[in-house]
Amino acid sequence: MGEKRGVEIGGQMDREQQKNWKIVRTRTCIRAGLIFLGVLGMQVVGGLILGLFLSIQAFMQSENASGMVQNLTEASGNLGQYAILLSLLCALASGTWCGILYWRSDWRVRPFDYRKAFPLKRVFMIAATVSGACILLTFFLGLVQQLAPAFFKDYNQLMETISTGDMFLNILYVVTIGPISEELIFRGALFDRFYLVFPFWTANILQALLFGIYHMNVIQGFYAFLLGILLGMIRQMTGSILATIFSHMIFNGTTYAISYILTGAGAYAGIVLMGMVVLSVVAVVFGSRMIWRSCTKNI
Repeated sequence: MGEKRGVEIGGQMDREQQKNWKIVRTRTCIRAGLIFLGVLGMQVVGGLILGLFLSIQAFMQSENASGMVQNLTEASGNLGQYAILLSLLCALASGTWCGILYWRSDWRVRPFDYRKAFPLKRVFMIAATVSGACILLTFFLGLVQQLAPAFFKDYNQLMETISTGDMFLNILYVVTIGPISEELIFRGALFDRFYLVFPFWTANILQALLFGIYHMNVIQGFYAFLLGILLGMIRQMTGSILATIFSHMIFNGTTYAISYILTGAGAYAGIVLMGMVVLSVVAVVFGSRMIWRSCTKNI
């Protein structure tokens, strides 16, 4: 899953060339926008189907209007189960679609030297950086929540809804299916199109911005944007989307690891957390520096 880039943006252009280039750029952005809207549309349609399903189920199990309301209320108690299942199905559909778009790109390098792209030192550095970034973001958001809890109302409700679902489905979606799907969408199909007509940093910011919007709330959108920037750099550094899939899985998996470690630490949870934060700062500073250098070499 490697790729080469032969697009050079800039240089001397006459007015006709500039006009044609603007047309190409506009059309490419429209295609990227349609892909993004298509992914959002799948979620909207899925939500409508879920609502219709729950309404029909409540109607079939009730004898009158009040019974239907009661059945809907009871069904809402299992909303987390339905929501995570819906997310899984939407992720599979959108990931498959964007995966096909990504794979069919003309600039794919075949064959790709995975040994050169993924030396053990680089893999370890990527894993340490993204897990450290997750710990620091979690710690930072925890501090902000103490100062401004109102901003976290929608986020906390979403997390509470998801956590009521089946744990196996939660982990399956958050650690595997979700990262694969989102990488094929944002660092795959969308980034490819933006990078055809924009310099790397512009393309990277655009895909990260859409990645943040995709999460539909301010808190998730904030850290998704930052994560999207980092993942875009990792893809540019390695030349393969497999690296961003791996990184995304590590990032999401770290959220579960943090909770497990701090719960097991008991009375020493505060000390353990501060130790994790210190190690994370070191990992993120040195790891980001290496990623930045390697990334800029490939631009």
